[in-house]
Amino acid sequence: MAETPAEVHDLGARLALSPPLGIAIGVISGLYRPLESGTAAYWLGTLWFMMMPFVIWSGARAITVGNRQWLERIAHPAKRIAVAIAVNVLFAAPTAVAMALAWHWLAGLAPDSAAVRATSVLAALAAAIITHAYETMFLIQERWTGVVHAERTGKARAEAELSALKARLDPHFLFNSLNTLSELIETDPARAAEFNENLASVYRYILANKSRDAVPLSEEVGFAARYFSLLELRFEGAVRLEQPAVAEMAGWEIPPLSAQLLVENAARRSSFDTAHPLSIRMRVTEGFLEVEQDASGTRFEVKVPLRRREPTVSPDRFPRATRS
Repeated sequence: MAETPAEVHDLGARLALSPPLGIAIGVISGLYRPLESGTAAYWLGTLWFMMMPFVIWSGARAITVGNRQWLERIAHPAKRIAVAIAVNVLFAAPTAVAMALAWHWLAGLAPDSAAVRATSVLAALAAAIITHAYETMFLIQERWTGVVHAERTGKARAEAELSALKARLDPHFLFNSLNTLSELIETDPARAAEFNENLASVYRYILANKSRDAVPLSEEVGFAARYFSLLELRFEGAVRLEQPAVAEMAGWEIPPLSAQLLVENAARRSSFDTAHPLSIRMRVTEGFLEVEQDASGTRFEVKVPLRRREPTVSPDRFPRATRS
């Protein structure tokens, strides 16, 4: 459904343009013909004629603005404008006829059919022009809104891709890992070998999945656990990880590196030690992977959207992640 357009502030334009438009309609249609200049009837008629475009304009505006959701269901701009004009012409012409006849009755004049017909035609033409102006304004607004939305979406996508790239090739992570590996080689060769194998496994996963849009959730959680094992070897008892049950992960997909990036950010932004360990809990709830971190009594939770694995159906885009 299209967005509701912004409120239209055009009262000043209606008040300023309706009087000259009404006088023009009265002159062109012949409504002024039986009136003598300077008489009371002449001035009352002038006020009546000036009021006519304001009434028709306000009605056309109400129809056009008040039925935006219905009109915006018509995707083709030309068809939408044509429908809006047709609806407003059907309103304007009878309204002009009614007001012209009412004026003849109030002035005690015999109805002038030619003047009434001309008035209805001119009113319909004015309504068509006004409606076209409104619809053009709304189309420009929609186009501008779409451009802004596309720019924001593109920026968000670029930032997400940049974050993923940083996660894949983070030199800080690699530097710390190599330092840890160097220390372990000297102090604990067995743990050093385990650390080296896990580090190699992490980068093998990154290279294998760098071009994929989605991976099975169980694979991604397993990768995050291998990455977490590097943190365990580095920080020993200061970090803890709780993974979802295997049954919970069955049938779900997730963008690659999503879970790992959350684990990395949790470790990077948290203050923890053996006395106050970092606890990370992963669980699957209602189509989301919830990642909850708890460090020094501070809790933080992020939800990553999941997608059902449907090989025979073209993949949909992931919904927007939510944070709580």
